[in-house]
Amino acid sequence: MFALKPFQLSAYATSLCAALLLWLALSSGGSQGLFQLVWPIGDYSAKLLARADLLRVDIGLDLVFISAYLTFFTLWSRKIAEQGADRLLVGLALSLVMMTGLLDAIENAHILAMLRCVEMGGALSQGEILLQQVASQVKFQMAYAGMAGLGLLWQTSLRWQWLKVLFLVQMLAGLALHVTTGDMLKPLYLFRASFFVVGPLLVLASLSPINKAKIEA
Repeated sequence: MFALKPFQLSAYATSLCAALLLWLALSSGGSQGLFQLVWPIGDYSAKLLARADLLRVDIGLDLVFISAYLTFFTLWSRKIAEQGADRLLVGLALSLVMMTGLLDAIENAHILAMLRCVEMGGALSQGEILLQQVASQVKFQMAYAGMAGLGLLWQTSLRWQWLKVLFLVQMLAGLALHVTTGDMLKPLYLFRASFFVVGPLLVLASLSPINKAKIEA
């Protein structure tokens, strides 16, 4: 009887959640991502109220996504260490991903708190909207660096060496989002979101026959 191993299951769950979040964002015109940016207080509050139901669905799915990707990166880190990579470097890269999960959860809680505040007739401040964007950018920067570190430490066969380059490219593309405006924003956002969809699947596909024997971990 076919059964998925924990590492496989975490990779598929991460990719599936990322795909659903991407679909939700594209089909709804932005969803949670709109609240990771700075808007005037009136516009921000109006968007929260207009998208309240969808936003709760989006954040609920994102909470599942956080659990999935933290599990995936934890199990992947162990496999990288088993290959003989420097455990300190692996631990540092994984710590960045763990910080991402913490900031992601705080971000979700803050957006929901602001939504509840507006629904009760309260007023937001420009400072907390600015803080939301700062937290989001720091979160993503931790994610880019952590994933790049693990990707570069991952040992693959010669024909999969391009995967290391891809993990480095995702970091550079992600950092470009922080300083880019205009027409380049959308393709960079799509690349970042798509990488979360395909990245775990590519890691699974890159497993060598020797490494596949360790997939039960």
